Amino acid sequence: MEGDKDNFIFRVRVVYILFFIFGAILITRLFFVQVVSGDYYTERANKQYTVSSGGYFDRGSIYFKQKNGQIVSAATVKKGYVLAINPEKLKNSEAAFEKISQALGQTGFNGINKKDFLRRAAKKSDPYEEVAHRLNKKQADAIKRLKIAGASVFSESWRFYPADNLASRVLGFVGYKGNKLAGRYGIESYYENVLSRENKKKKSINSFAEIFMGIKGIIAGDSQEGDVVTTIEPSVQLFLENALEKTRKKYESNMAG
Repeated sequence: MEGDKDNFIFRVRVVYILFFIFGAILITRLFFVQVVSGDYYTERANKQYTVSSGGYFDRGSIYFKQKNGQIVSAATVKKGYVLAINPEKLKNSEAAFEKISQALGQTGFNGINKKDFLRRAAKKSDPYEEVAHRLNKKQADAIKRLKIAGASVFSESWRFYPADNLASRVLGFVGYKGNKLAGRYGIESYYENVLSRENKKKKSINSFAEIFMGIKGIIAGDSQEGDVVTTIEPSVQLFLENALEKTRKKYESNMAG
């Protein structure tokens, strides 16, 4: 009896050890898939829309700060898709335009100019012409379903200011400096080193991945630049700008503030 009991305990321990080893292997695999190689698999997913058009960039956000301490987006990056054509492969540009225009029209997008589309499609020696920007995923999927040879959608991103022109002179703007996008004025320029994420990978993580973020920083040597939180209270800023605009109109000046 004693021998049977010892054998049972031994078998239980072996099972526990095997479960532990299996669990360790599984967790390690999940770590490398979701954290270390997370950017790779994200990019693989984006490949269904083929490669990026080059209009894709990443950048930290700028925030206003309300009087209750809550932050509000002042400048951020929006992501979407660009429709491009390869005139060499586009057989019937008129028919292609009608199909694309109809498909996008059903999604509420009416931003393609027929004259411009046909002009670009006529450049048979040019393998790449962009004809529509800032499409959402629904619109990109609508184009993809058409399966038109010579028409593709690519990832793109752009700088977006949710409050439009509010505090625009302070925030500045992003523009090309040579052949790269960078802050050209105001906070965008002054904090370029903070906001710029050039050669950095923006990490999309979930609750599991967050556990390992410190480990990834050691293993991958990766770092991410941050955001900028200003002390600008948006409602106060709006009141100030409206008051300045009234003063400008009153005295018929070209500029105020």
